[in-house]
Amino acid sequence: MKLNRLCENKTVSFEFNKPFDFSTTLLVAGMGTAGALCFYTAKKIGLDVIGIEKSNFVGGTSVNACVQSYYYGDLSGELVNINNNAKTKNISQAFSHKNEIAVSLNQKTVALEKWGEGIMLESLLTGAVLDENRLIGVEVFYKNKFLYIKAKYFADNLDGLLSRLAGAEFFVGRADKNTMNCSKTISYLKDGKINGEWNALGFLDGLNDFEYSEKLLSNEIKPPILLEKYSENDRAVFEGTQIGKREGIRIKTDYVISFDDLVNFKTYEKPLFYGFSAFDNVNQDLENESDNLVDWIVITYMRHSGFTFCVPLESLLPKRTENLLVIGKSLGVTHSASSAIRMKAEMEKSGEAAANIVKIADESGCGLRKIDYDILKQRLIKSGCLNPLEKGFFKLRKDENGNYKKINLPKNADELKQILSSKTPHYALLEIKLDGEKFKNDLYEFLKSDNKILKENSAVALALLGDKKALPYLREIIKGEPEIVEIFNGAHYYGWLEKDIYSNFQKAIILLGRFEDKESQNRLEQIAKTNYSDEFFCLRLNQYAKSALKRIKLQ
Repeated sequence: MKLNRLCENKTVSFEFNKPFDFSTTLLVAGMGTAGALCFYTAKKIGLDVIGIEKSNFVGGTSVNACVQSYYYGDLSGELVNINNNAKTKNISQAFSHKNEIAVSLNQKTVALEKWGEGIMLESLLTGAVLDENRLIGVEVFYKNKFLYIKAKYFADNLDGLLSRLAGAEFFVGRADKNTMNCSKTISYLKDGKINGEWNALGFLDGLNDFEYSEKLLSNEIKPPILLEKYSENDRAVFEGTQIGKREGIRIKTDYVISFDDLVNFKTYEKPLFYGFSAFDNVNQDLENESDNLVDWIVITYMRHSGFTFCVPLESLLPKRTENLLVIGKSLGVTHSASSAIRMKAEMEKSGEAAANIVKIADESGCGLRKIDYDILKQRLIKSGCLNPLEKGFFKLRKDENGNYKKINLPKNADELKQILSSKTPHYALLEIKLDGEKFKNDLYEFLKSDNKILKENSAVALALLGDKKALPYLREIIKGEPEIVEIFNGAHYYGWLEKDIYSNFQKAIILLGRFEDKESQNRLEQIAKTNYSDEFFCLRLNQYAKSALKRIKLQ
């Protein structure tokens, strides 16, 4: 047997011949958002389980990062029972687009710890024990000594750490290795309502200890974490003491969910749960994100639109392992897709599903990949975890009846033309992005129009299809000064977007870079050096121009 430890971010193996101190059926590594639900469900369905957690509480980011609620997510399954036990009737949720009772964070921790026997708080996973490459146990530092725990099955909710130690491969962020922005959150009482506010911490990836500490401490003294003035009606009630980390290491699983899988509503033979979200990537430097993500957020401008999706069994099964499930934000998704799937409710459901998978595997004596899916399906349907949702795109803000309104994309050329002729061409551009080849000839005709908006939007649409006939029109768009269109006046989810605007000038810059258009190089260099007014700050014209120039010069 061997003991794998992580030393300077590399796995190092040591000979192992020590006895195990404890033995269990399921070891849950990390009692955060997903791990807590995994442990809770395992106890409820009669599994012998041990949970380890480095903090002195369970619930992780969902409680200690001050996440009482969230914009997105499908609330179903065991998490509903936990939330109902944690709700308080004397405080109301202050998020303007929700009308729900807030979940008390302290009470949620108590509800999660109801089945607390077997939880080892303030315990640190330091190694994995393998026998001929099969994971059989873990090394844990607990109460000032190393303990060794043997298990038949494992659920990894430790940012992929256990999976890595067991030999699984992993991804780190986007191409430049940065993940998504982290944040620090606080809840405060204002006019009788509990609200949550946060500060963006930016990227914490790759910082040394001094830089990391400096960033955290500097944000502690900024509003809204520290208010300039407090009163009985405006005071802090709960500070998130844990960093809100939106993305970590992601494990290569039997199936890795991609951006295209989500927007095309991919179905699977073995679904575990469904979700509802948007591509909620809050990074300001979107020019460094994938083309797909830029298309969604910037080109088609679908910031205020969400969609339903499905997560299959195969996305919880790390490759090169036999008895291990990865749950939470490290499950098998690409960087772009992770910005949608990472929602609290979906992470909790991944934990619930994992416990049921282990239960069936243990009862039948088979491997995790060979369980009877029909039995699992019935279990998950009964608990509400497997709650099929209507396929489609939806507006994120609820209507007067508390429902999300479904978005209808254009079905024919007349509908497409009508939307492209407006100042809000988003749904037409999304239809082009998804299935636009059939409209190419129509777009060619629209380019002949005297309607400036229709002509420009049609050029953007053709560019999304990679059609070079769009090039002369894109070049024309960036000749003059940038123009913007305000489409949503009011507070945005994110602080640096005081109002939503879009600009074909911005879109043309991005798309010309994709075409590696040498003819635009001089103008793009001018744009990259221009000092634009604060009005254009959110458009990041300089940064997109620099990104486009990199593509042109590297061709």
